Amino acid sequence: MLTINGENEGDARIFSTNDVGATSIILAKDKLSQVGQGPGTAFLERSYLPAIREAPGAGGRLTGRQRAENLEVYMK
Repeated sequence: MLTINGENEGDARIFSTNDVGATSIILAKDKLSQVGQGPGTAFLERSYLPAIREAPGAGGRLTGRQRAENLEVYMK
């Protein structure tokens, strides 16, 4: 999941893919154009949600997350 947040209030947009092993995310032009012009920040995060083979009766979920260092961007 890639989140791009511009300097304007409420202009953050989320781009994502559910493909296992994906190495890219498509940034749709119409969605990208909704981020205001000027400086902003990009946040990249990967999640891993494996199926639990032997879950206890109470249930539960195993989640792994990896987040890259934030990247300062400039939107034109």
